[in-house]
Amino acid sequence: MPARAARDGDAVNGYVYHALDAKGRKRDWYCEDVLTGQAPIDRVYEDDLVLAFHHPRPEAQVHVVIIPKAHTPSLLGPEALDPVLLVAMINAVQEVARRLKIGREGLTLTANAGAPGVTPHLHWHVRSPL
Repeated sequence: MPARAARDGDAVNGYVYHALDAKGRKRDWYCEDVLTGQAPIDRVYEDDLVLAFHHPRPEAQVHVVIIPKAHTPSLLGPEALDPVLLVAMINAVQEVARRLKIGREGLTLTANAGAPGVTPHLHWHVRSPL
């Protein structure tokens, strides 16, 4: 059975996940911890614009997160309309599916859209069928 999503203060592989800063505001976990190398991740795919890695607390047999390397707050912001970034994100989805052999079975792709309680950095979840 897949593990649940990490919650504030959870330890994952010796790394303690903190969703909130000292003032109680949402942290950009992807910029502050993943892209700086502070959080241990298992990379699946990477190019100049995006990074894909296994989710530290998967909710499916295969659960990968894809993020832009440049800070992009949300799918709803103007930064997300960059056609080069969008092509890179879609290419990463295709590469993840190919490398992890989930394309034939289908997959689920979800994106954050500035939801409250979610880290303020565009990220897509690629999941194998449950």
